[in-house]
Amino acid sequence: MKKSLFSLAIVTVLVASSGAAFGQVLTSDNFNYVGALTDNGWTAHSQAGIKEIMADGAIATLEQSGGVGEDVNRSFAPLGATDKVYAGFDLWVDTAELFRLDGAGNYLAHFKDKGFAFRGRTGVVQPPDGGHGGWGLAINADSSNLGAGATWVSDLDFETWYRVVISWDAATGTSELWLNPTIETDPKITHTGGNSGDLIEAFALRQSNDYTGFQRVDNVVVGLTFGDVVAVCRWDLDDSGDVGVKDLLIMLGEWGPCADCNDCIADLDDDCTVGVKDLLILLGNWGPCQGDPLKLVYSHEFVNGVTYCPGDPQYDDWLSYRASIPTSGVMSITVSGSQDPTGRTCSDAFKAQLIAGAMRTQTPFTTECGGFTWTVGGFNCQVGCALPDNGLLLSADGDFCNCNTTYTIRPGIGNENWGGITGGSCGSPTQIMTVTIQ
Repeated sequence: MKKSLFSLAIVTVLVASSGAAFGQVLTSDNFNYVGALTDNGWTAHSQAGIKEIMADGAIATLEQSGGVGEDVNRSFAPLGATDKVYAGFDLWVDTAELFRLDGAGNYLAHFKDKGFAFRGRTGVVQPPDGGHGGWGLAINADSSNLGAGATWVSDLDFETWYRVVISWDAATGTSELWLNPTIETDPKITHTGGNSGDLIEAFALRQSNDYTGFQRVDNVVVGLTFGDVVAVCRWDLDDSGDVGVKDLLIMLGEWGPCADCNDCIADLDDDCTVGVKDLLILLGNWGPCQGDPLKLVYSHEFVNGVTYCPGDPQYDDWLSYRASIPTSGVMSITVSGSQDPTGRTCSDAFKAQLIAGAMRTQTPFTTECGGFTWTVGGFNCQVGCALPDNGLLLSADGDFCNCNTTYTIRPGIGNENWGGITGGSCGSPTQIMTVTIQ
């Protein structure tokens, strides 16, 4: 007991001496759960339950398609009429034809008050050069017409993660947008609208029918300073730039059930309790922050009857993806796709690291996690154009080379049986298959 009280005393001193360095985060979500956002701290403010926004244990997916869709927000204590608010989020835009977008574009994220004053609307527009090889990112301080706001000067690539940071200043009605920034003086775009003084109390995600395509969002953080939202090193609890003894002491000070699930900085696995899993995550990321090594996404469209060989992105990217898997810090792994955007997730950090590690080292491995049998292996499946040792598969349905398995991905098999999410894994219908490691 004396040791615990001594640790708490040290933590109290550390927190008191650090001021508001890590106390300005208003709300955050890394989507480390499986299910609807509205079951996990978000509220639908429009079209509740229609095209419900889901998390797959690693990311949230927005579906921009025909018909209306659910819009959700994550709230916090109302700010003042002169306050400035910041938000940061990771954004991935799937390959899509943007010709359906008019000049107003498609806004997908914004701040809001208790009603429908939407501020800092941010989203997708036609690429600045007018071509179809990429997409444009824009912000409008207080209008849905992104084209009338400010647009990032260069095209962005599809199927690439970007860190987007936005702000809205209630005193001036001005919004700012940064792309992959590290400090507030990095390049940005700015737009000033005609409204000011709104009492912001939520961050929102939006779906619409402006065009057809999917957008993936992760690591949402809302705060009162740029520094609160730019970093994605969540385990750096004291915002010092590295994970060390002070962070460990802060975690010990919060050990046990969280008093407020939305304001519990040491709850790294978002289960509303600070415990052993959080400690393992902290220790697995000990040392200087290296950004966010825990979000790796492999996602490609596979066409029925087509064989993918060396030189094809589906085949080559699978090899480089596996090679990029970190040796520590994995919290979850998900197999999903267009047939099931939620998919199957192993969120046991210890087992997820073992699965990911087996993929990286090409080691046969099987374990039970999340109610499913996860398997890495299948070298004896490869045929045709596959090169030796390229045939590794990942399955969340057990068997190696069985055509009856689902949630199975085999990009390097060398024939048309590259896997499938539902309905078997041989000769499957055209679909997008995705593996997410976080």
